[in-house]
Amino acid sequence: MVGITVHRGTAEIGGSCIEIAHDGARLILDCGLPLNLPEGTSGELAPTLDLRRPVQGVLLSHGHADHHGLVGQLPAEWPVWSGAPTRRLVAIGERLFDRASPAVWNTWVSGQSFDLGPFRVTPHLTDHSGFDAHMLEVEVAGRRILYSGDFRTHGRKGELVRRLRLGGEVDVLLLEGTNLAGGKPHDREQDLEERFVELATRTPGRMLVAASAQNLDRIVTLFRAARRTRRILVVDLYTAYVLETVPGAAAIPRPSWGVPELRPLILSRMAHRFREKGMGDFVDAMARCQGLSARTLAEAVPGAILLVRPRMIPDLTRNGFIPAAGDVLIWSQWTGYLDRPDIREMRDWAQNAAFEIIHTSGHASGDALRAFAAAVGARSIVPVHGECWDTRAQGFDHIARLADGETLVV
Repeated sequence: MVGITVHRGTAEIGGSCIEIAHDGARLILDCGLPLNLPEGTSGELAPTLDLRRPVQGVLLSHGHADHHGLVGQLPAEWPVWSGAPTRRLVAIGERLFDRASPAVWNTWVSGQSFDLGPFRVTPHLTDHSGFDAHMLEVEVAGRRILYSGDFRTHGRKGELVRRLRLGGEVDVLLLEGTNLAGGKPHDREQDLEERFVELATRTPGRMLVAASAQNLDRIVTLFRAARRTRRILVVDLYTAYVLETVPGAAAIPRPSWGVPELRPLILSRMAHRFREKGMGDFVDAMARCQGLSARTLAEAVPGAILLVRPRMIPDLTRNGFIPAAGDVLIWSQWTGYLDRPDIREMRDWAQNAAFEIIHTSGHASGDALRAFAAAVGARSIVPVHGECWDTRAQGFDHIARLADGETLVV
Protein backbone atom coordinates (compact mmCIF):
# COMPACT_ATOMS: atom_id res chain seq x y z
CA MET A 1 0.00 0.00 0.00
CA VAL A 2 1.27 3.45 -0.96
CA GLY A 3 -0.19 6.67 0.44
CA ILE A 4 0.04 10.03 -1.31
CA THR A 5 -0.76 13.12 0.77
CA VAL A 6 -0.75 16.65 -0.59
CA HIS A 7 -0.11 18.61 2.60
CA ARG A 8 -0.46 21.92 0.78
CA GLY A 9 -1.18 22.90 -2.82
CA THR A 10 -4.43 21.20 -3.84
CA ALA A 11 -6.21 24.54 -4.28
CA GLU A 12 -3.49 27.17 -4.51
CA ILE A 13 -0.47 28.08 -6.59
CA GLY A 14 2.69 27.74 -4.52
CA GLY A 15 3.34 26.41 -1.04
CA SER A 16 3.79 22.96 -2.57
CA CYS A 17 4.35 20.05 -0.17
CA ILE A 18 3.59 16.40 -1.02
CA GLU A 19 4.32 13.17 0.86
CA ILE A 20 4.61 9.62 -0.49
CA ALA A 21 4.56 6.94 2.21
CA HIS A 22 4.99 3.17 2.24
CA ASP A 23 5.41 0.77 5.15
CA GLY A 24 6.57 3.53 7.50
CA ALA A 25 9.01 5.07 5.01
CA ARG A 26 8.31 8.64 3.86
CA LEU A 27 9.42 10.82 0.96
CA ILE A 28 8.65 14.55 0.75
CA LEU A 29 8.35 16.33 -2.60
CA ASP A 30 8.95 20.09 -2.24
CA CYS A 31 8.44 22.26 0.80
CA GLY A 32 7.43 25.60 -0.62
CA LEU A 33 6.46 29.00 0.69
CA PRO A 34 2.89 30.14 -0.03
CA LEU A 35 2.90 32.92 -2.61
CA ASN A 36 1.23 35.41 -0.27
CA LEU A 37 4.14 35.30 2.19
CA PRO A 38 7.55 37.01 1.87
CA GLU A 39 10.74 34.95 1.81
CA GLY A 40 12.13 34.42 5.29
CA THR A 41 8.68 33.83 6.82
CA SER A 42 8.75 31.19 9.58
CA GLY A 43 6.15 29.02 11.25
CA GLU A 44 4.16 28.31 8.09
CA LEU A 45 4.81 24.60 7.51
CA ALA A 46 1.70 22.66 6.49
CA PRO A 47 -0.09 21.61 9.70
CA THR A 48 -0.59 18.00 8.55
CA LEU A 49 3.13 17.41 7.89
CA ASP A 50 4.38 15.19 10.75
CA LEU A 51 7.77 16.50 11.87
CA ARG A 52 8.24 13.85 14.57
CA ARG A 53 8.92 10.90 12.29
CA PRO A 54 11.99 10.59 10.04
CA VAL A 55 11.92 10.77 6.25
CA GLN A 56 14.08 9.11 3.61
CA GLY A 57 14.49 12.42 1.82
CA VAL A 58 13.06 15.80 0.84
CA LEU A 59 13.20 16.22 -2.95
CA LEU A 60 13.12 19.77 -4.33
CA SER A 61 11.89 20.01 -7.91
CA HIS A 62 13.56 23.40 -8.46
CA GLY A 63 14.79 26.58 -6.81
CA HIS A 64 11.70 28.81 -6.76
CA ALA A 65 10.68 29.81 -3.25
CA ASP A 66 7.15 28.44 -3.64
CA HIS A 67 8.78 25.00 -3.89
CA HIS A 68 11.72 25.25 -1.48
CA GLY A 69 11.13 28.33 0.67
CA LEU A 70 10.27 26.48 3.92
CA VAL A 71 12.88 23.74 3.68
CA GLY A 72 15.09 25.47 6.24
CA GLN A 73 12.36 24.95 8.87
CA LEU A 74 12.31 21.18 8.53
CA PRO A 75 14.07 18.96 11.11
CA ALA A 76 17.85 19.24 10.69
CA GLU A 77 18.26 15.49 10.26
CA TRP A 78 15.93 15.32 7.24
CA PRO A 79 18.17 14.96 4.16
CA VAL A 80 17.40 17.30 1.25
CA TRP A 81 17.98 16.42 -2.42
CA SER A 82 18.00 18.56 -5.55
CA GLY A 83 19.93 19.17 -8.73
CA ALA A 84 23.36 20.73 -8.21
CA PRO A 85 22.40 24.04 -9.89
CA THR A 86 19.36 24.33 -7.61
CA ARG A 87 21.56 23.78 -4.58
CA ARG A 88 23.88 26.54 -5.78
CA LEU A 89 21.00 28.96 -6.48
CA VAL A 90 19.44 28.43 -3.06
CA ALA A 91 22.85 28.76 -1.40
CA ILE A 92 23.26 32.23 -2.90
CA GLY A 93 20.19 33.43 -1.01
CA GLU A 94 21.28 31.66 2.17
CA ARG A 95 24.67 33.34 2.10
CA LEU A 96 23.70 36.84 1.03
CA PHE A 97 20.39 37.19 2.85
CA ASP A 98 20.93 35.02 5.96
CA ARG A 99 18.28 32.44 5.11
CA ALA A 100 18.12 29.15 7.02
CA SER A 101 19.88 26.21 5.40
CA PRO A 102 19.27 22.46 5.80
CA ALA A 103 22.14 20.63 7.49
CA VAL A 104 22.21 17.78 4.96
CA TRP A 105 21.86 18.61 1.27
CA ASN A 106 22.63 16.07 -1.44
CA THR A 107 22.53 16.51 -5.21
CA TRP A 108 21.41 14.21 -7.99
CA VAL A 109 22.36 13.84 -11.64
CA SER A 110 19.51 14.42 -14.09
CA GLY A 111 18.26 11.17 -15.59
CA GLN A 112 20.14 8.93 -13.15
CA SER A 113 18.03 6.88 -10.72
CA PHE A 114 18.94 6.57 -7.04
CA ASP A 115 17.43 4.78 -4.06
CA LEU A 116 16.18 6.27 -0.81
CA GLY A 117 14.98 3.39 1.35
CA PRO A 118 12.21 1.62 -0.61
CA PHE A 119 11.87 4.53 -3.05
CA ARG A 120 13.61 4.60 -6.42
CA VAL A 121 13.80 8.19 -7.67
CA THR A 122 14.53 9.34 -11.21
CA PRO A 123 14.79 13.12 -11.76
CA HIS A 124 13.94 14.32 -15.27
CA LEU A 125 15.19 17.76 -16.35
CA THR A 126 12.29 19.79 -17.76
CA ASP A 127 11.38 23.15 -19.26
CA HIS A 128 10.47 25.93 -16.82
CA SER A 129 11.35 29.57 -16.16
CA GLY A 130 13.22 28.36 -13.08
CA PHE A 131 16.61 26.96 -14.03
CA ASP A 132 17.29 23.26 -13.27
CA ALA A 133 13.60 22.35 -12.86
CA HIS A 134 12.83 18.62 -12.71
CA MET A 135 9.94 16.26 -12.91
CA LEU A 136 10.29 13.49 -10.34
CA GLU A 137 9.52 9.84 -11.07
CA VAL A 138 9.14 7.71 -7.92
CA GLU A 139 8.83 3.92 -7.87
CA VAL A 140 7.80 2.13 -4.68
CA ALA A 141 6.00 -1.15 -3.91
CA GLY A 142 5.23 -1.77 -7.55
CA ARG A 143 3.68 1.67 -8.03
CA ARG A 144 5.00 4.43 -10.28
CA ILE A 145 4.26 8.06 -9.41
CA LEU A 146 5.21 11.07 -11.54
CA TYR A 147 5.33 14.55 -10.05
CA SER A 148 5.30 17.15 -12.81
CA GLY A 149 6.69 19.96 -10.66
CA ASP A 150 6.44 23.21 -12.60
CA PHE A 151 6.88 22.87 -16.34
CA ARG A 152 6.04 24.32 -19.73
CA THR A 153 6.56 23.28 -23.35
CA HIS A 154 7.14 26.67 -25.03
CA GLY A 155 10.54 27.60 -23.52
CA ARG A 156 14.02 26.99 -24.87
CA LYS A 157 14.00 23.49 -23.36
CA GLY A 158 10.47 22.48 -24.39
CA GLU A 159 11.77 19.45 -26.26
CA LEU A 160 12.68 17.88 -22.90
CA VAL A 161 8.97 17.49 -22.12
CA ARG A 162 8.17 16.00 -25.51
CA ARG A 163 11.07 13.54 -25.23
CA LEU A 164 10.30 12.45 -21.66
CA ARG A 165 10.83 8.70 -21.28
CA LEU A 166 9.56 7.00 -18.14
CA GLY A 167 10.39 3.58 -16.76
CA GLY A 168 6.91 2.17 -17.27
CA GLU A 169 3.20 2.83 -16.90
CA VAL A 170 2.30 5.57 -14.44
CA ASP A 171 -0.16 4.89 -11.65
CA VAL A 172 -0.46 8.46 -10.36
CA LEU A 173 0.39 11.76 -12.04
CA LEU A 174 0.71 14.69 -9.64
CA LEU A 175 0.02 17.47 -12.13
CA GLU A 176 0.44 21.23 -11.76
CA GLY A 177 -2.39 23.41 -13.06
CA THR A 178 -1.11 26.97 -12.73
CA ASN A 179 -2.48 28.16 -16.07
CA LEU A 180 -5.71 26.22 -16.34
CA ALA A 181 -7.67 29.46 -16.13
CA GLY A 182 -6.10 30.71 -19.35
CA GLY A 183 -5.27 34.30 -20.17
CA LYS A 184 -1.49 33.94 -19.72
CA PRO A 185 0.96 34.49 -22.59
CA HIS A 186 2.59 31.35 -23.98
CA ASP A 187 4.87 32.77 -26.63
CA ARG A 188 8.10 30.94 -27.29
CA GLU A 189 11.22 32.40 -25.71
CA GLN A 190 12.58 32.82 -29.24
CA ASP A 191 9.55 34.99 -30.06
CA LEU A 192 10.33 37.19 -27.06
CA GLU A 193 13.85 37.63 -28.39
CA GLU A 194 12.39 39.04 -31.61
CA ARG A 195 10.18 41.43 -29.64
CA PHE A 196 13.15 42.68 -27.60
CA VAL A 197 15.12 43.19 -30.80
CA GLU A 198 12.25 45.09 -32.42
CA LEU A 199 11.83 47.29 -29.34
CA ALA A 200 15.58 47.95 -29.17
CA THR A 201 15.61 49.18 -32.77
CA ARG A 202 12.90 51.78 -32.12
CA THR A 203 14.01 52.87 -28.63
CA PRO A 204 16.49 55.76 -28.72
CA GLY A 205 17.44 55.49 -25.06
CA ARG A 206 18.03 52.85 -22.43
CA MET A 207 16.01 49.68 -21.87
CA LEU A 208 15.29 48.81 -18.23
CA VAL A 209 14.13 45.21 -17.94
CA ALA A 210 12.44 44.00 -14.75
CA ALA A 211 13.12 40.26 -14.94
CA SER A 212 14.14 37.62 -12.40
CA ALA A 213 17.88 37.07 -12.03
CA GLN A 214 17.18 33.34 -11.82
CA ASN A 215 15.19 33.20 -15.07
CA LEU A 216 18.27 32.23 -17.03
CA ASP A 217 16.29 31.60 -20.22
CA ARG A 218 15.24 35.26 -20.13
CA ILE A 219 18.80 36.43 -19.53
CA VAL A 220 19.95 34.39 -22.53
CA THR A 221 17.16 36.05 -24.53
CA LEU A 222 18.29 39.53 -23.44
CA PHE A 223 21.94 38.75 -24.14
CA ARG A 224 21.11 37.55 -27.64
CA ALA A 225 18.98 40.65 -28.26
CA ALA A 226 21.82 42.87 -27.03
CA ARG A 227 24.26 41.21 -29.42
CA ARG A 228 21.92 41.55 -32.35
CA THR A 229 21.28 45.25 -31.73
CA ARG A 230 24.82 46.24 -30.65
CA ARG A 231 23.71 47.16 -27.15
CA ILE A 232 25.22 46.22 -23.78
CA LEU A 233 23.41 44.01 -21.28
CA VAL A 234 24.22 45.28 -17.78
CA VAL A 235 23.62 43.05 -14.74
CA ASP A 236 24.07 43.81 -11.04
CA LEU A 237 26.37 41.85 -8.72
CA TYR A 238 23.66 39.44 -7.57
CA THR A 239 22.74 38.50 -11.14
CA ALA A 240 26.42 38.28 -12.08
CA TYR A 241 27.00 35.91 -9.17
CA VAL A 242 24.11 33.72 -10.32
CA LEU A 243 25.53 33.62 -13.86
CA GLU A 244 29.07 32.87 -12.68
CA THR A 245 28.29 30.20 -10.10
CA VAL A 246 25.50 28.05 -11.57
CA PRO A 247 27.13 24.81 -12.75
CA GLY A 248 26.27 22.85 -15.85
CA ALA A 249 25.22 25.84 -17.92
CA ALA A 250 27.82 26.32 -20.63
CA ALA A 251 25.42 28.35 -22.77
CA ILE A 252 24.63 30.86 -20.00
CA PRO A 253 26.48 34.16 -20.62
CA ARG A 254 28.93 35.15 -17.90
CA PRO A 255 30.66 38.49 -17.26
CA SER A 256 33.97 36.63 -16.97
CA TRP A 257 33.76 35.88 -20.69
CA GLY A 258 34.91 39.45 -21.22
CA VAL A 259 32.59 40.04 -24.17
CA PRO A 260 31.62 43.67 -24.88
CA GLU A 261 27.86 42.94 -24.85
CA LEU A 262 27.77 41.94 -21.14
CA ARG A 263 29.00 44.11 -18.29
CA PRO A 264 28.58 43.82 -14.51
CA LEU A 265 27.24 46.77 -12.53
CA ILE A 266 28.83 47.39 -9.13
CA LEU A 267 26.39 49.26 -6.91
CA SER A 268 27.72 50.34 -3.52
CA ARG A 269 24.91 48.83 -1.44
CA MET A 270 25.22 45.36 -2.94
CA ALA A 271 29.02 45.54 -3.02
CA HIS A 272 28.94 46.27 0.71
CA ARG A 273 26.68 43.26 1.27
CA PHE A 274 29.07 41.00 -0.66
CA ARG A 275 32.08 42.22 1.30
CA GLU A 276 30.18 41.91 4.57
CA LYS A 277 29.54 38.23 3.76
CA GLY A 278 33.19 37.53 2.93
CA MET A 279 32.66 37.73 -0.83
CA GLY A 280 34.79 40.76 -1.57
CA ASP A 281 36.96 38.77 -3.97
CA PHE A 282 33.95 38.40 -6.26
CA VAL A 283 33.35 42.16 -6.25
CA ASP A 284 37.00 42.73 -7.17
CA ALA A 285 36.81 40.09 -9.92
CA MET A 286 33.76 41.76 -11.45
CA ALA A 287 35.50 45.13 -11.34
CA ARG A 288 38.24 43.57 -13.47
CA CYS A 289 35.60 42.26 -15.90
CA GLN A 290 34.79 45.70 -17.29
CA GLY A 291 32.70 46.45 -14.21
CA LEU A 292 30.62 49.62 -14.35
CA SER A 293 29.85 52.05 -11.55
CA ALA A 294 26.39 53.57 -11.35
CA ARG A 295 27.85 56.94 -12.32
CA THR A 296 29.55 55.50 -15.40
CA LEU A 297 26.34 53.72 -16.37
CA ALA A 298 24.41 56.98 -16.09
CA GLU A 299 26.90 59.08 -18.04
CA ALA A 300 28.62 56.80 -20.55
CA VAL A 301 26.37 53.89 -21.55
CA PRO A 302 23.41 55.54 -23.32
CA GLY A 303 22.02 52.39 -24.97
CA ALA A 304 22.26 49.98 -22.05
CA ILE A 305 19.85 47.09 -21.49
CA LEU A 306 19.77 47.10 -17.70
CA LEU A 307 18.33 44.27 -15.63
CA VAL A 308 16.66 46.29 -12.87
CA ARG A 309 15.09 45.54 -9.49
CA PRO A 310 13.52 47.88 -6.91
CA ARG A 311 16.44 47.51 -4.47
CA MET A 312 18.78 49.05 -7.04
CA ILE A 313 16.86 52.31 -7.34
CA PRO A 314 18.43 54.28 -4.43
CA ASP A 315 21.99 53.67 -5.72
CA LEU A 316 21.00 54.43 -9.30
CA THR A 317 19.16 57.63 -8.39
CA ARG A 318 21.95 58.90 -6.16
CA ASN A 319 24.34 58.57 -9.07
CA GLY A 320 22.19 60.34 -11.62
CA PHE A 321 20.59 57.34 -13.34
CA ILE A 322 16.96 58.38 -13.65
CA PRO A 323 14.72 57.07 -16.47
CA ALA A 324 13.86 59.76 -18.99
CA ALA A 325 11.87 60.26 -22.16
CA GLY A 326 13.34 57.98 -24.80
CA ASP A 327 13.99 55.22 -22.27
CA VAL A 328 11.64 52.28 -21.72
CA LEU A 329 10.81 50.17 -18.67
CA ILE A 330 9.97 46.60 -19.70
CA TRP A 331 8.10 44.31 -17.34
CA SER A 332 9.23 40.73 -17.97
CA GLN A 333 7.67 38.77 -15.09
CA TRP A 334 4.25 37.58 -13.99
CA THR A 335 1.91 40.59 -14.20
CA GLY A 336 0.41 39.73 -10.81
CA TYR A 337 3.51 41.22 -9.19
CA LEU A 338 2.74 44.65 -10.65
CA ASP A 339 0.48 45.37 -7.66
CA ARG A 340 3.30 44.99 -5.14
CA PRO A 341 4.17 48.30 -3.39
CA ASP A 342 7.86 48.11 -4.36
CA ILE A 343 6.95 47.56 -8.01
CA ARG A 344 4.54 50.49 -7.98
CA GLU A 345 7.38 52.62 -6.59
CA MET A 346 9.66 51.42 -9.39
CA ARG A 347 7.08 52.41 -11.99
CA ASP A 348 6.78 55.84 -10.35
CA TRP A 349 10.57 56.16 -10.54
CA ALA A 350 10.39 55.37 -14.26
CA GLN A 351 7.31 57.49 -14.95
CA ASN A 352 9.04 59.54 -17.66
CA ALA A 353 9.96 56.43 -19.64
CA ALA A 354 7.70 54.35 -21.85
CA PHE A 355 6.31 51.12 -20.41
CA GLU A 356 6.07 47.74 -22.14
CA ILE A 357 5.28 44.17 -21.11
CA ILE A 358 7.31 41.44 -22.80
CA HIS A 359 6.85 38.15 -21.02
CA THR A 360 5.82 34.56 -21.44
CA SER A 361 4.59 32.22 -18.75
CA GLY A 362 6.86 29.81 -16.94
CA HIS A 363 4.03 27.28 -16.88
CA ALA A 364 2.28 25.10 -19.45
CA SER A 365 -0.96 26.25 -21.05
CA GLY A 366 -4.19 24.36 -20.42
CA ASP A 367 -3.89 22.68 -23.81
CA ALA A 368 -0.28 21.68 -23.11
CA LEU A 369 -1.29 20.28 -19.71
CA ARG A 370 -4.02 18.17 -21.31
CA ALA A 371 -1.66 16.93 -24.03
CA PHE A 372 0.95 16.01 -21.45
CA ALA A 373 -1.57 14.19 -19.25
CA ALA A 374 -2.85 12.24 -22.26
CA ALA A 375 0.70 11.29 -23.27
CA VAL A 376 1.53 10.05 -19.77
CA GLY A 377 -1.73 8.11 -19.54
CA ALA A 378 -1.72 7.75 -15.76
CA ARG A 379 -4.37 5.68 -14.03
CA SER A 380 -5.08 8.65 -11.74
CA ILE A 381 -4.31 12.38 -11.89
CA VAL A 382 -3.95 14.24 -8.61
CA PRO A 383 -4.33 18.00 -9.20
CA VAL A 384 -1.83 20.31 -7.46
CA HIS A 385 -0.44 23.84 -7.77
CA GLY A 386 -3.57 25.40 -9.23
CA GLU A 387 -6.62 27.44 -8.31
CA CYS A 388 -9.05 26.33 -11.03
CA TRP A 389 -9.03 22.55 -10.91
CA ASP A 390 -12.64 22.43 -9.71
CA THR A 391 -13.91 24.44 -12.69
CA ARG A 392 -11.39 23.81 -15.51
CA ALA A 393 -10.67 20.07 -15.33
CA GLN A 394 -12.50 19.21 -18.55
CA GLY A 395 -10.38 17.03 -20.82
CA PHE A 396 -8.48 15.32 -18.01
CA ASP A 397 -9.30 11.66 -17.39
CA HIS A 398 -9.31 9.87 -14.03
CA ILE A 399 -9.06 12.89 -11.73
CA ALA A 400 -8.55 12.02 -8.05
CA ARG A 401 -9.42 15.29 -6.33
CA LEU A 402 -7.88 15.70 -2.88
CA ALA A 403 -8.09 18.37 -0.20
CA ASP A 404 -4.99 19.55 1.63
CA GLY A 405 -3.96 16.88 4.11
CA GLU A 406 -6.09 14.14 2.50
CA THR A 407 -4.40 10.85 1.53
CA LEU A 408 -4.89 8.84 -1.66
CA VAL A 409 -4.12 5.14 -1.25
CA VAL A 410 -2.87 3.31 -4.37
